[in-house]
Amino acid sequence: MILSKHVLGNINQDIEYGFTDEIGQMVSSFKKVIQLQKNVAKATEEISNGNLGFEVEVVSEKDVVGNSMVNMLKTLNEISTEINIIIESVKNGELDKRSASDNFKGGWQGIIEGINEIIEAFVEPLNVNSEYLDLISKGDLPEKITREYKGDFKNIMNNLNSLIDSM
Repeated sequence: MILSKHVLGNINQDIEYGFTDEIGQMVSSFKKVIQLQKNVAKATEEISNGNLGFEVEVVSEKDVVGNSMVNMLKTLNEISTEINIIIESVKNGELDKRSASDNFKGGWQGIIEGINEIIEAFVEPLNVNSEYLDLISKGDLPEKITREYKGDFKNIMNNLNSLIDSM
């Protein structure tokens, strides 16, 4: 009964067997497997709750699951660090800073590339706006902005074009 519950994912079951015969040794080994699964479950719960400082217990060099979880935590911490660097750079007005997406693989690389694209989507219109305002402040009337922008960026550029028209 307990084994069938465990197979269904309920690892919070205790197995008791008081003998030291071969079956007792097998039960003891199975209890160790259950403990390893409990450690993995605890680690995945911590990670899913955002605790990236959690230490995964690796029982040996050949502990494939434990070592994989350690690598996953390492990658998540590297991504977190990279994102925090970019956040601070943007807060400090360092808008030319981008993350090194080639330091990551697969979907993680896509996330970092996406963050870079978000920054670029803001920076390009800001640079155009800044350039045009600089020219206008010096008395140089630039050509109207003809590039197509969307949403709020379109509104900003339309307002800048209206300023050019009124001058």
